[in-house]
Amino acid sequence: MRARAVDAYDRLRARLAREYELRPDASITALAEDLARRASAPETLTPETLTPETPAPEMSTPSEPRAARSQVRPAAPRASRSRVRAAGVLAAVGLVALGLAARRAPRTPPSTTTTPVVAVVPIDVAAADTALQWLSAGLPQLIVARLSRADGMEVVTPAQVRAVLRRGELGSAPLTAKQLRAVGRAVGASFVVSGTVERGATGMVLGLAVHDAATGRLVRADVVADSGVIALADRATVRLLDVVGVRPTGPRLADLETSSVEAYHHFVRFNEIVYERADEASAELDAAIALDSGFTSAVLARLARAYADNDGAVIDALTAVLHRRAGRIPERDRVEWQARQAMLAGDVAGSEAASRLLVARYPRDPRGYEMLATVLDNAGRWDARARALESLLALDSLGIEAGRGPCTSCTAYSSLTEVRLALGDWDGAERAARRWTVVAPEMHAAWTNLALVHAYRGRHDLALEAMRRAISLAPDEPGVRMAWGWVLVMARRLDDADTAIASWRASGVRALQVQAEDLASVVLRERGQFRASTEAIARAEATYPELAYLELVRANGLARAGDCAAAVRAYERVHGAGAAEPPPGGPSRAFAWHHALLADAVADTPCARDGWLRALADSIERIGARSYFGRDWVLHHHVRGLVAMRAGDWPEAERQLRRARWRVADGWTSTSIALARTQLALGRPLDAVATLRDAYAIRPDAVGRYVPRTEIDHYMALAFRRAGMADSAALYAAYVRRAWAHADPALRTLSLER
Repeated sequence: MRARAVDAYDRLRARLAREYELRPDASITALAEDLARRASAPETLTPETLTPETPAPEMSTPSEPRAARSQVRPAAPRASRSRVRAAGVLAAVGLVALGLAARRAPRTPPSTTTTPVVAVVPIDVAAADTALQWLSAGLPQLIVARLSRADGMEVVTPAQVRAVLRRGELGSAPLTAKQLRAVGRAVGASFVVSGTVERGATGMVLGLAVHDAATGRLVRADVVADSGVIALADRATVRLLDVVGVRPTGPRLADLETSSVEAYHHFVRFNEIVYERADEASAELDAAIALDSGFTSAVLARLARAYADNDGAVIDALTAVLHRRAGRIPERDRVEWQARQAMLAGDVAGSEAASRLLVARYPRDPRGYEMLATVLDNAGRWDARARALESLLALDSLGIEAGRGPCTSCTAYSSLTEVRLALGDWDGAERAARRWTVVAPEMHAAWTNLALVHAYRGRHDLALEAMRRAISLAPDEPGVRMAWGWVLVMARRLDDADTAIASWRASGVRALQVQAEDLASVVLRERGQFRASTEAIARAEATYPELAYLELVRANGLARAGDCAAAVRAYERVHGAGAAEPPPGGPSRAFAWHHALLADAVADTPCARDGWLRALADSIERIGARSYFGRDWVLHHHVRGLVAMRAGDWPEAERQLRRARWRVADGWTSTSIALARTQLALGRPLDAVATLRDAYAIRPDAVGRYVPRTEIDHYMALAFRRAGMADSAALYAAYVRRAWAHADPALRTLSLER
């Protein structure tokens, strides 16, 4: 064990030097040298170490005295995996590095660089209930059998524990903290679990106490209850997995309530892979909910993903589940559900208050910080969101647990990159992105994140290099392939994008085939082939119904191809012409966004009239204010800016369009283009160049779908020409000519002097 501790020290010392440019404290170095010198010496367990003293804390205190534990115990179950610890009963355990440190400084938590080992001592049973006496040994057997199936931990067999207790000549008194510590050390455990069981009003109640075997400190005390023994053991196992599966000072998912250990494992697996394999992550949640529909933590996580995917059927089904459970939802989940409901109803203040309550009540649970960050993001409060994310990151300051449990560093670094891009803090965004690749170099999501930062700044070679690293880590992950396609488009490598599309179509993998049609529509628009893109989208939607979200892009293409009447009809079909005024929240968000898209698409066509556009702006202002998404609160300024542009009132247009800008990066590109055109009309071409540079900072997805990057190139060429910078103008004009070689006729004849 000491040799393993020294090896662990050497690895951590190398990592500190490589990633943090730090050296261990001198006291730690001395401790490691001492460990290397000392011979392994067993810690002898004697009756003296087990002398009864003050009993360890208990959660359940029956009114009757406890009877002696039953001397008849079932045989220990055979472990299903090799993780059951096979050390002999009397084998003394050498302390690992942090274990020895714990002896010298009792408040230091156990090491998390080694696999946790759990021992469960016999359960105390209420003396008056002889029918439950068998649970003294039976419950540890059931719990250990379930714990043995968990990844990343080991368990001590109940037989080993009983042998140690017999040698200690214990009587019937509950074990003290000192005795539990001695038992744990004798069997090589990191944690020792004790408990009491008695009958409750509706079944059995089990009080659990988990002690740190190195220090004797009470790590957690908890109570579970159920009408059946098997379900009771399952609930106890879930609580224990929650305790030993995380660092004492790190992030911890609080109040996970499920009667199914398998459901718990699926939920843990979801948290481990959510940033790496999105589809599999959703499937893990679906499996957890199928096993226990009352597992509301899983239901809420799946609901959040359904909202992100705009999956109405799943949203409706899971919302119904939560409403049916109502008062039976655990407190933590109830507050999160309250925060989410308030947010979706457009109650920004209420959702923020509930989210902050989550953080205050459960300061180690990353989900509260994530909920708060989401609320602040929707409100456009970027600085406040950054502070919430920095608090989230502080839960796991070194980020070395990124591959196990909730990936706190993944959420924090990904979102910090996003918020700094929103603020136009390019260097800060790159620092966050690079830090994630250092913390989790094996995660493809970290490299994809860095690639997009490079692409946003026009450093396409570096972006492609980072994407190649991501692909090497996850060659079959569809999301990585799609990001590769985006970066190719952003790098103006449309022929290479064609090659990727052909490969995906021929792959036989539906997810890749769907993405092929998505990217193909993007490439056609980049080439100025809007008629072809609308036809391609229509065919793709017929083959792959999951591409229905492209209908808004098709409507935009119809207007660009000169059929504004068809575009208006398409937008009205998406939203529903003549529909009743939408309620607050999501429906108001959809109304504001769809009608802003409509106004933008037809503003320069014969279908637009000034009075109609003004009325549309008024409706968007009134209804968008009830959306939970802050972008919708300013969309009406975009439409009013278009009205001013039509009237030639350029100062008013600039004022309105500046107010319409929601964020620097990942904002609606149409607003940036309209503002740049206005600045050109005002005779300020270099201001237009600056505005257009920000317009490149978006991937060809979501709000970045509606203006092709080649159109940005067109206006960059025009702005540089107006500024007298001929070389730069020629460069961007060449990009346009190459891309638009086979464009629709209207684009091929477009003059750079417009």
